[in-house]
Amino acid sequence: MEIAIIDEGQDKLTYAGIGNTKLMIVESHSHSASKEKIVWLTSNYGIVGHGYKQLLPETVPLIPNNIVILSTDGLEEMIDMSGYKTALRKDVQKLGEKIMQDWRRKLDDAAVMIFRRELS
Repeated sequence: MEIAIIDEGQDKLTYAGIGNTKLMIVESHSHSASKEKIVWLTSNYGIVGHGYKQLLPETVPLIPNNIVILSTDGLEEMIDMSGYKTALRKDVQKLGEKIMQDWRRKLDDAAVMIFRRELS
């Protein structure tokens, strides 16, 4: 289980999770083909309803044009975003479908949710 709270007024995102979930922020600072910076936030060890040690929320900057990708363990642990430069600038639905197609573990359930912080 995971939660991400986006505060556009303060340009920040707060994330906390328990179990096999993770969040990735793709920091795309321009529409050029330059390399995007990836920020990974991971969940704390535990099982919701069974136990966990401590929930430790993290707060990080979230600026316009950043993309937030939340996913479950049904996707490979480390997604290589280097081949997605064109997809990052298109529809987030299609980006999610492409990530699921390329990185889903065949014998596990999987979920991905994508949010793009639009330019003001």
